Amino acid sequence: MAETIFLTGATGFLGTELASRLIQRPDTTVCALVRAADDAEADHRLRAAWQHDRVLCGAVGRQVFSLPGDFTKPGLGLVEKSRQLLRESAQTVIHAGAEIGFEKGKAALYKTNTEGTRNMLEFAGTLPRLRRFVHLSTAYVAGQRAGRIPEEAPAGALFSSLYEQSKAEAEALVRASALPFAICRPGMIIGDSGTGWTRNFNTVYYVLKQILLRKMRVLPIRRDTPVGLVPVDYVADAVLTIAFADGVNGKTFHLTCPRDLTPTAGELCEAVISWARRNLAADLPHPVFLPLPALRAAGLAYNGKEENRKKSGLTNLLMLLPYFYGQQEFDRTNTDSICGAYNLNWRDYLDTILAFACRKNFMRQTGQTVFEQAQVRRASSRYPIAFYDVSASGVRRVSGPEVNQRIEGIRNALWAWGVRKGDRVALTGINSVAYLALEQAIGLLGAVSVPIYYTTPAAETETLLRRSGAAWFFVGDRRMFAQLPKMKTDAAVVLFSAVRQESLPHAMNWDAFMQRSTQTAPVQHPDPEDLATIRYTSGTTGEPKGVTFNFRQLAWMGEVLTNLVSWQERNRPMRYLSFLPLSHVVEGILASYAPYYLLTDVGYYYLNDFGSLTEALPKVRPTIFFSVPRFYEKVWDQAMANPVGKAWKNAKDGAFR
Repeated sequence: MAETIFLTGATGFLGTELASRLIQRPDTTVCALVRAADDAEADHRLRAAWQHDRVLCGAVGRQVFSLPGDFTKPGLGLVEKSRQLLRESAQTVIHAGAEIGFEKGKAALYKTNTEGTRNMLEFAGTLPRLRRFVHLSTAYVAGQRAGRIPEEAPAGALFSSLYEQSKAEAEALVRASALPFAICRPGMIIGDSGTGWTRNFNTVYYVLKQILLRKMRVLPIRRDTPVGLVPVDYVADAVLTIAFADGVNGKTFHLTCPRDLTPTAGELCEAVISWARRNLAADLPHPVFLPLPALRAAGLAYNGKEENRKKSGLTNLLMLLPYFYGQQEFDRTNTDSICGAYNLNWRDYLDTILAFACRKNFMRQTGQTVFEQAQVRRASSRYPIAFYDVSASGVRRVSGPEVNQRIEGIRNALWAWGVRKGDRVALTGINSVAYLALEQAIGLLGAVSVPIYYTTPAAETETLLRRSGAAWFFVGDRRMFAQLPKMKTDAAVVLFSAVRQESLPHAMNWDAFMQRSTQTAPVQHPDPEDLATIRYTSGTTGEPKGVTFNFRQLAWMGEVLTNLVSWQERNRPMRYLSFLPLSHVVEGILASYAPYYLLTDVGYYYLNDFGSLTEALPKVRPTIFFSVPRFYEKVWDQAMANPVGKAWKNAKDGAFR
């Protein structure tokens, strides 16, 4: 029998897991409420949030239909067409959307969690075919109540955070409604037990990361404190079992880990230390457990502040501490009767959880393109990124926010000159902040960059421009500039970087191009499968070949390449020296995308002159430096031609060597 599910929170962590399971049910259609201005933006938001799951991403528009709206608004902000669709077909509502940020103020939490639930209930009351309203709450609506918490017990009176309070009041609205409801109360949700996948590295992940970074030597809690973890796959499976089961209306379900299968803080720490020794070659100190109840009181006071709060290491700890002092055991009578007994052992999945978190550098999975990710990282003050042009005249620094300003101006100018999503834009130039800014602006527009080696002969360049379909050609190097009079191309030529002020017939200088930068370009939304760049081989072994990469692939490579560096190194300040031409496929990806997936201070150094590497290396002392094998062979030959190098080679292992 065909069934339509109305789902909120589909772009969130749990909502994504619910959607991935719903599409596996035969004859099931998912209508996902997505905060967006129109259908196209709503579809894009789903595909971006789900790009890690190609099956789910591919279901958008076929089995999953996005409905632009906002459940914080009366009527959910839906257009009449969407309302009519739901009235005619929706049988089950799963309300998984919520604001979970503890740092948010009372107004934001109540607008989403409480008033948003009120709006959902009112709308659900207009659905003639409604069979069940499944409300996702939290086990922590028990507040500061201690002991065994029955599933049917009402929410507590004293709460550890405004988040709990807003969810408790939302739950009260559900109970007071005349709808056929079921309430699911998950515990502290972590990643998938099989893959480790998670979108947010919050709650217990913060503590795990601090232990792995040797920053948490003292834990202000008891060693035997239970840490109630529950994997997201268990929660998602249980929610859907409850959603389609008989005899659940009006009941509450604790989706939590039973006390006898819950790790203590001491056991969890020992397991993390053991994993780090095996997998990170890190010998971590054993933390000291020193209960400090006064800190719990400080955490409760901090969580009760009604205004927005800024995140920091101290505030993250304060927000979490009340949850490590609670002495609660959640009853599972209803849950066990419908879903069966809980049988997951935390020791079986902890390695997977830690491996995924370290592979992702504990960085929130936003679904952004690499260019959007880079934009956010450049604006960061907590983990700043700085850029440097390294030339014979010295080293010139440009801050991350300053680079963002440059990129925004170029993006606006590109848009004003008619460049749109999917258009091909060729560029060539020396390694520089100017090249970076241009390439990033192209990507933010959803256009396709076509880097070309600056030593490519004129005739070959003509061929590459024609084959790639480039309508624009940005030239930032004197070698290519000298060849322009020999070329015949329909592409508009713009001079930038080292030749920005030169003049040439049929070429536009940089100032003329940027005159249109005052017009603000609208935000573009490339999908994960959209083409992002065409990288041509150098032609040294035959005719250049173009290799295409989409936005999903660039994000994957950016993340994966950071893992070439050890855990210890990638959590220290890093210096990257960009030496090979940025049109080189590896250099271009390493320099353009990878360091933005590091949560540490990063310095980008662009060597403006390929021939001055010998002078640049001791100036920069890079943490990351990529080159081809022949370069390292030459370094070795030079070292062995030096008396000191010969002495080192001939010396025996020891202090002298």
